[in-house]
Amino acid sequence: MSKPLKQQIGEWAHSPAGQAEIKRQLSAQNISLDQVDAGDVAAIKSEANQLRNILAARLHEAGLTSIGIEQIHIGELHQDNKDPLSFYVDLSIDSDDLRRPSLQPNRYPGGAYNIVTLFIRGWDSSPIYGYWASADKNVRSRTHKDPEPIIEDAVNEFNATHKLEATVMDKYRSQ
Repeated sequence: MSKPLKQQIGEWAHSPAGQAEIKRQLSAQNISLDQVDAGDVAAIKSEANQLRNILAARLHEAGLTSIGIEQIHIGELHQDNKDPLSFYVDLSIDSDDLRRPSLQPNRYPGGAYNIVTLFIRGWDSSPIYGYWASADKNVRSRTHKDPEPIIEDAVNEFNATHKLEATVMDKYRSQ
């Protein structure tokens, strides 16, 4: 039994020959990101906003309460270089919002560079002791944290309930 036509077209469109033909046709017709309908852009940005809400909730549940919706930014719409019929929007968090000061700033002046990545990958370390400004007391650092797939969980939740598909860059996967 042959595959449904829609599946065959999708497979061809993602094959090297299909990609080359699509790029040739788009170039011949001068189709570019500039010609994407404003309604489509608004729909994609609306979906990105919903993913942002889900991600903020997952970060909060993981204990990263200082990163909320205001710290998660929706980027501009881009056309995929490998698939000219696909478009994407990045979500990002400013590096200043990802940094955490060290309990021992003389020993570790840079502190934690990316707290989200630390939570995603987990850690094992020796304890350090120091003053935690937001708690206004001296504390002992955590020495172990299991990896937590915060971003993957947010993306999976989004993909289960939305028509557009979100993906996670490999550097933000928990494993």
